[in-house]
Amino acid sequence: MVWRRYIAHPLLLALMATVVNLGKPVLVDDTAYIAFARHIAMQPLHPYDFEMLWNEQPRPAMTILAPPVVPYWLAAGIAIFGESIPLLKLWLFPFAAIAAFSARSLLRRFAPAHETLGLVIITLGPSALPFWNLMLDMPALALELASFSLFLNDVNRPRRTPILLLSGLCMALAIETKYSVFALPAIILFWGIAHKQYSATTVALTTGLLLFVAIEMLISIATGESHFLYHALKRSANLNSQTSPVALVLPLFGHLGGAVGWIGFAIWANRRGYRIAVGILAISVLAVLLLPDNWITIITPRDAASDPLTIANVLFVVLGVSAMSAMLYPRALHALIGWLVLEIVVYFVLSPFPAGRRVLGIAFVMILIALQKLPPVLPQRARWTIGIALIWGLLFAAIDTCDAWVECDAAQRVVAFAKAEHLDGTGYFDGRWGYQYYCERAGLKPYIPGRTILHEGDWIAVAEPIDNVRVRGIESCEMFDRNGYRCLATIVWDDDLRFQTIPTLYGGKTPFALRTKPRLRIAIYLLQK
Repeated sequence: MVWRRYIAHPLLLALMATVVNLGKPVLVDDTAYIAFARHIAMQPLHPYDFEMLWNEQPRPAMTILAPPVVPYWLAAGIAIFGESIPLLKLWLFPFAAIAAFSARSLLRRFAPAHETLGLVIITLGPSALPFWNLMLDMPALALELASFSLFLNDVNRPRRTPILLLSGLCMALAIETKYSVFALPAIILFWGIAHKQYSATTVALTTGLLLFVAIEMLISIATGESHFLYHALKRSANLNSQTSPVALVLPLFGHLGGAVGWIGFAIWANRRGYRIAVGILAISVLAVLLLPDNWITIITPRDAASDPLTIANVLFVVLGVSAMSAMLYPRALHALIGWLVLEIVVYFVLSPFPAGRRVLGIAFVMILIALQKLPPVLPQRARWTIGIALIWGLLFAAIDTCDAWVECDAAQRVVAFAKAEHLDGTGYFDGRWGYQYYCERAGLKPYIPGRTILHEGDWIAVAEPIDNVRVRGIESCEMFDRNGYRCLATIVWDDDLRFQTIPTLYGGKTPFALRTKPRLRIAIYLLQK
């Protein structure tokens, strides 16, 4: 139908994904990239020549992994309309549009029967929608898809050099957006050899890699060192401290379960046992939503810094395993399987820790394979499955947004409390991520042990480690209790939503973790003398 073409147009879908992202506050690594952009807007020729607060310690900017494309793009936005978070997120719309148009091009090649449906599930589904923020991952994926789709579309054209050069440009920009996109040259090389497109492959790869080297040389001239080489050498020197590949296996399936867990149900919709599987899934979801915490907790860790193993964790892993199993039968195109294998290899080789954003490329290829396997006329069960997946994507993004609002609201409440209590001394904060960003925007100063000197009348708002990550917060509170500070107030955030995405989606084993404590607690201390 004509109306479906307009509703599922790449520009409209990209705009919808961008608008959904507008309501999400700054969270996790957004804070670092905004700091880079703010500095670059003032000193564009010296992107890494400054010190920034990260993980509650001042660090040289060169030590924070931030390839230049997204920071420079955000810096241009700041230079044009200031540091407005909603406007900066609108400023990322071109990346969303590039991702949507590139996905449509790849769908037309690999799954033409499901182009419209595939484009909707890719742009608004759980494998993409929750991950639009100010981080590097979605822009990197967009440029990766653009480079590969341009390369494929050019293979059979008589005058193809300009398009191949553009593919190489997108390749260089993708790698300079996120260095883990180094799978892209291997993917193009694999495809070119498999299809005997040697000249086209040579032009695209040579252009992309030469431009990448040129950008790193410019960075080296400006700062005295290549950002890529610095972190590559740093990683090779710290191999013993990196996450073991074995420890990345279960998180791979756990995050795939959240992103593309619907694939197994869609492909095997007409198989025996489908209703039983759906029934087990429904019972598990209801158990997670309705039963007490101790009923759905399978293993309670002795270490307080670890999350409990729950039915939800097992459910995500099982969904991920079923989705990956669906890649094996019925047989898919060898080229897509090769692409999938390369993405998985890069995940194990380059991932410093598990996170949902590490599997975005894998999830995209799995969706392509799934749509290529589905019959032209979808069974009703498959249509219901994909519809539920779209609803899940919206819920996923909404939960992540709600979780992010806590740290934003925390800073606002701290400042409101200080005004109401007429605290005239200098205000400090101890915390990170979104809390750090909004406290700095509110005018509070960071508390740095060994460097910050507080005076009588000064006060500090300490974010306590409700998320089982911030050990530093406990130490800070204990230190203040011992040294004569008076606790003026404790602000606690809690609600009825049982799961949280921060920090587990951005640095954990599954997209969600069972929340057994309040989301956040801020203790405000006053130095009396």
